[in-house]
Amino acid sequence: MTLFKVFILSLLSMIAFSCATPQTAMEREAKKAERKLIQYKAFSDAATAMADQKFIVKVNLVVFRLGQAVSTTPSTNFVTLSGTDASIQVAFDFVMGGPNFLGGVTVDGEARNISMKTDNRGNINYHMDISGVNVMASVDIKLFHGDNKCEVVVYPLNNREKITLRGNIFPESRESVFKGRSL
Repeated sequence: MTLFKVFILSLLSMIAFSCATPQTAMEREAKKAERKLIQYKAFSDAATAMADQKFIVKVNLVVFRLGQAVSTTPSTNFVTLSGTDASIQVAFDFVMGGPNFLGGVTVDGEARNISMKTDNRGNINYHMDISGVNVMASVDIKLFHGDNKCEVVVYPLNNREKITLRGNIFPESRESVFKGRSL
């Protein structure tokens, strides 16, 4: 009797696995096209926000001068521009306290010399100089074509300790961040 139960169970499992057909090539292509469309919409929204000077770069990864990389929380690590008001905040999860009480630094300033150019591959290069009470930096943002992924390189004008931030660009009206106390 137990041999009969094993046979029935194996038969049922074969029927169940045969009913779960793998994705067809058309279904995979449709999902890929849908994903591309969503990514291009995000790119278009990011490019428009950059042109309007109202955007937020939410940072996922911070890369230091010698190549050390640290994953970060996007809601507390960002670069933002609203008109000519710019802010840069870097806060690490493993540091307690800090000048902004989040484990890092927040600096505010005024953006000047803003320029936006598109290269041959469709990537958008954005440049601005930020000057404020505690910041004097040149910021280059590269928005990669076809998605809202970007790379921000901050060059302080008083030393050579550049910092690279990688993340995504969003319109200011759609995203929010947690800003710490500014220096």
